[in-house]
Amino acid sequence: MNVYRTREKPREYESFLNCQQDAFVNATNLLNERVKLFGANSPQVQSWLTAQDTVFANCGEGRHIPKDAASEASDLPPLLRADHAYQIAAANFIRPTSMKQNSNSRPSPGTRVRRIA
Repeated sequence: MNVYRTREKPREYESFLNCQQDAFVNATNLLNERVKLFGANSPQVQSWLTAQDTVFANCGEGRHIPKDAASEASDLPPLLRADHAYQIAAANFIRPTSMKQNSNSRPSPGTRVRRIA
Protein backbone atom coordinates (compact mmCIF):
# COMPACT_ATOMS: atom_id res chain seq x y z
CA MET A 1 0.00 0.00 0.00
CA ASN A 2 1.31 3.38 -0.95
CA VAL A 3 1.08 5.74 2.03
CA TYR A 4 2.37 8.76 0.11
CA ARG A 5 0.13 11.03 -1.90
CA THR A 6 1.29 13.36 -4.62
CA ARG A 7 -0.04 16.70 -5.77
CA GLU A 8 0.72 18.36 -9.05
CA LYS A 9 0.18 21.96 -9.97
CA PRO A 10 1.60 23.91 -12.86
CA ARG A 11 5.36 23.92 -12.31
CA GLU A 12 4.97 22.25 -8.92
CA TYR A 13 5.03 18.68 -7.67
CA GLU A 14 4.93 17.49 -4.10
CA SER A 15 4.73 14.19 -2.32
CA PHE A 16 3.72 13.79 1.31
CA LEU A 17 3.17 11.05 3.85
CA ASN A 18 -0.61 10.82 3.99
CA CYS A 19 -1.06 7.85 6.34
CA GLN A 20 1.23 7.66 9.35
CA GLN A 21 2.31 4.37 10.91
CA ASP A 22 0.16 5.11 13.99
CA ALA A 23 -2.96 4.89 11.83
CA PHE A 24 -2.14 1.27 10.99
CA VAL A 25 -1.13 0.42 14.55
CA ASN A 26 -4.37 1.89 15.93
CA ALA A 27 -6.46 0.13 13.29
CA THR A 28 -4.79 -3.19 14.09
CA ASN A 29 -5.42 -2.73 17.81
CA LEU A 30 -9.06 -1.85 17.23
CA LEU A 31 -9.48 -4.79 14.86
CA ASN A 32 -8.13 -7.11 17.55
CA GLU A 33 -10.66 -5.68 20.04
CA ARG A 34 -13.52 -6.21 17.58
CA VAL A 35 -12.37 -9.79 16.92
CA LYS A 36 -12.46 -10.49 20.68
CA LEU A 37 -16.00 -9.11 20.87
CA PHE A 38 -17.54 -10.56 17.72
CA GLY A 39 -15.22 -13.28 16.38
CA ALA A 40 -12.79 -13.15 13.48
CA ASN A 41 -15.21 -14.44 10.84
CA SER A 42 -18.27 -12.59 12.08
CA PRO A 43 -20.19 -10.32 9.70
CA GLN A 44 -19.54 -7.45 12.13
CA VAL A 45 -15.75 -7.79 11.90
CA GLN A 46 -15.88 -8.35 8.13
CA SER A 47 -17.95 -5.17 7.77
CA TRP A 48 -15.47 -3.22 9.92
CA LEU A 49 -12.53 -4.59 7.95
CA THR A 50 -14.08 -3.73 4.57
CA ALA A 51 -14.73 -0.17 5.75
CA GLN A 52 -11.18 0.18 7.11
CA ASP A 53 -9.67 -1.11 3.88
CA THR A 54 -11.70 1.53 2.06
CA VAL A 55 -10.29 4.22 4.38
CA PHE A 56 -6.70 3.13 3.77
CA ALA A 57 -7.28 3.03 0.00
CA ASN A 58 -7.19 6.85 0.22
CA CYS A 59 -3.61 6.93 1.49
CA GLY A 60 -1.95 6.97 -1.91
CA GLU A 61 -4.74 7.81 -4.30
CA GLY A 62 -8.45 8.03 -4.83
CA ARG A 63 -11.58 9.26 -3.15
CA HIS A 64 -12.94 6.20 -1.43
CA ILE A 65 -15.66 6.50 1.23
CA PRO A 66 -16.94 3.51 3.22
CA LYS A 67 -20.61 2.68 2.94
CA ASP A 68 -22.77 4.11 5.67
CA ALA A 69 -23.43 1.53 8.40
CA ALA A 70 -27.20 1.94 8.06
CA SER A 71 -27.08 1.07 4.36
CA GLU A 72 -24.86 -1.93 4.98
CA ALA A 73 -26.74 -3.68 7.80
CA SER A 74 -29.58 -2.28 9.83
CA ASP A 75 -28.78 -4.56 12.77
CA LEU A 76 -25.21 -3.40 13.42
CA PRO A 77 -24.56 -2.77 17.12
CA PRO A 78 -24.13 0.88 18.19
CA LEU A 79 -20.40 0.30 18.73
CA LEU A 80 -19.91 -0.66 15.07
CA ARG A 81 -22.15 2.18 13.89
CA ALA A 82 -19.84 4.54 15.76
CA ASP A 83 -16.82 2.82 14.22
CA HIS A 84 -18.30 3.28 10.74
CA ALA A 85 -19.00 6.96 11.40
CA TYR A 86 -15.38 7.40 12.48
CA GLN A 87 -14.13 5.51 9.41
CA ILE A 88 -16.17 7.76 7.11
CA ALA A 89 -14.73 10.83 8.83
CA ALA A 90 -11.20 9.41 8.55
CA ALA A 91 -11.66 8.70 4.84
CA ASN A 92 -12.82 12.26 4.29
CA PHE A 93 -9.84 13.55 6.25
CA ILE A 94 -7.14 11.72 4.30
CA ARG A 95 -8.55 12.14 0.79
CA PRO A 96 -7.78 15.33 -1.13
CA THR A 97 -9.57 18.36 0.27
CA SER A 98 -10.36 19.70 -3.17
CA MET A 99 -12.73 16.80 -3.84
CA LYS A 100 -16.45 17.29 -3.44
CA GLN A 101 -18.05 15.89 -0.32
CA ASN A 102 -19.55 12.46 -0.85
CA SER A 103 -23.14 12.00 0.25
CA ASN A 104 -22.01 8.96 2.29
CA SER A 105 -20.11 11.29 4.62
CA ARG A 106 -23.32 12.55 6.18
CA PRO A 107 -24.34 11.07 9.52
CA SER A 108 -26.80 8.21 9.33
CA PRO A 109 -30.37 8.86 10.49
CA GLY A 110 -30.60 8.85 14.26
CA THR A 111 -26.94 9.76 14.75
CA ARG A 112 -26.42 12.56 17.23
CA VAL A 113 -24.40 15.41 15.82
CA ARG A 114 -23.11 18.21 17.98
CA ARG A 115 -22.45 21.59 16.43
CA ILE A 116 -19.06 23.03 17.24
CA ALA A 117 -18.36 26.78 16.97
